[in-house]
Amino acid sequence: MKKGILMGLLMLLVLALAVGCGQPAEEPSDSNQKQPAEQTEQPKEENNEPVELVAEYVGSETCASCHADIAGSWAETLHTKMVQDANDETMIGDFDKEGNPLETTGLSKDDIKFTIGSKWKQRYVTEQDGDLKILPQQWIVKTEEWTDYHADEWEERVYEDKCIRCHTTGYNPETEEFVENGVGCEACHGPASLHVENPAKVKPVNVAELSAERQVDVCGSCHVRGKNADGKRDDALGFMPGDNLADHYDWLVPKGEDEKRFYENGDSKSHHQQFNDFIQSKHYEAGLSCITCHDPHSQGAAIGQLRDTPENLCFSCHSEGDLGKPFDLSKYMPKRAKSATPGDITTHTFRKP
Repeated sequence: MKKGILMGLLMLLVLALAVGCGQPAEEPSDSNQKQPAEQTEQPKEENNEPVELVAEYVGSETCASCHADIAGSWAETLHTKMVQDANDETMIGDFDKEGNPLETTGLSKDDIKFTIGSKWKQRYVTEQDGDLKILPQQWIVKTEEWTDYHADEWEERVYEDKCIRCHTTGYNPETEEFVENGVGCEACHGPASLHVENPAKVKPVNVAELSAERQVDVCGSCHVRGKNADGKRDDALGFMPGDNLADHYDWLVPKGEDEKRFYENGDSKSHHQQFNDFIQSKHYEAGLSCITCHDPHSQGAAIGQLRDTPENLCFSCHSEGDLGKPFDLSKYMPKRAKSATPGDITTHTFRKP
C-alpha cells in the first residue's frame, strides 16, 4: 500500500514538471531586457524611411594608412603635383625673368596661393575677393620663358567655375572648397568615408572591375576637352567613378572644320584630349582601356606611367608583321598635340601610318 502511494506521488511530480516546461517563458521587463551588441539596421528618419548614407572624402593620407605601398608609389606620379601649395620648392618659374606675372600684375610671390602643373608648364593661382584666379602668364619648362595665358581676361575667369574639379580632389561647389591638392586616391575610387568606417562591407570603386568603357570614362573625365552638361564649366563636375561620362559631359568630336582642336584626320592638336583621341581608335572598339597600358598607381616602367616599355606593350598583342621591325612608336603615336610647346603630347588614335 505505501509503495503504491509513493509511486502515485512520483507520477504526479513528473506530470507537473512536464506541464511547467511546456509553458511560455515569462517576458523580461524592459530594465532586464538584453540590448543588441550593435546596430545592424540602417538608420531611419522619423517617418521610418531608411536614411541614405552618403560617403564623404577623407583624403589620400587616410587611404595610405592601410594602403601604404600603393600610396607610396602613387605619390611619385604627376597626378599628385597637379595642384600644390605655392612655396619656393614648388614654384619652378623664374620670377627674375622679364614678362613674369608678378611684373604684369603688381602682385608678390606671397600672393600666389597654388601652383598648377610641373612637367610641361606651370600656372599660378592667387585669391581675389574670395575667388581663385589664374595669373596671366605661365612658365614654359622646355623653353624657360613666360607666355601669356588669358592675359586680357584673367581677372574675370574664376578658377572654381572652370576646371578645378580635375586639378583637385573632393571639390564642393557649394562651399567652393576641396579636400586635397592634386589628383588623390578618391578622384578615381570615389569618396571613402564609408569604406573607412566599415572596410569589410563597404568597398571603394575598383576601376579594374569596371567595364572597359567605364574605365575609360574615369580617366577621360579629366583627359578630355568639351563642356560640362550644364554648358558652362570646362570640367566634368558631377561625374563619379563608375558613372557614364556622357551623362555629365559633352566632349568635342572632330568635325573637319574644327581647325583649332583637331587635325583633318581627327587627331588632337591640344592637350588633355586623350579621351577625344582614344574613342576614335580600334583599341577602344576592341575593349582596351587606358589602364591596359598605363599604371595609375606608379610612375611606371617607362614614360607616361606605362606598365612596360612601349615595344613590349605593343608586341604583347601585335606581331612583327603588324608593326614591323625595328619598332617605331612614333608611326602609331606621333607627337602632334601641344601642351606647352608644339608636339610635346602624343596622339592616342593609334592610326596606321
